[in-house]
Amino acid sequence: MASMALTTTLPKFQSSRAIIVRSPWSSRAFVGVTPKPFQMIQKTKNVAGKVVDASKDMTDKAKQTAQGAWGSVKDTTQKIKETVVAKAEEAKEFVKENAEKVERKKLSTLDVHHQPKHLPLIT
Repeated sequence: MASMALTTTLPKFQSSRAIIVRSPWSSRAFVGVTPKPFQMIQKTKNVAGKVVDASKDMTDKAKQTAQGAWGSVKDTTQKIKETVVAKAEEAKEFVKENAEKVERKKLSTLDVHHQPKHLPLIT
């Protein structure tokens, strides 16, 4: 009966490459079928399409990540620039004020100490 089932199913495999192995200790037979070339080509195309789609997705995600990082770098750079410019303006004002104080003190010291003693003060 088992051999009859085997012979009735064999025509299915005639158009493809099949390997039939029968064990002498068992009444069962093993049939291994290699896929048809068209099926292999189709599977290869499907896998290639999936790989292409996955690589496009990864490329898009990497691009978005890089754009986000670049935006963050630009924002941070702008904040640093604003901080440095503000500190430079503060330092500039501080130096200017101190220079004016020193100049006034220098002039006031010269006026009091460098007047000729032999001449009376003119009022």
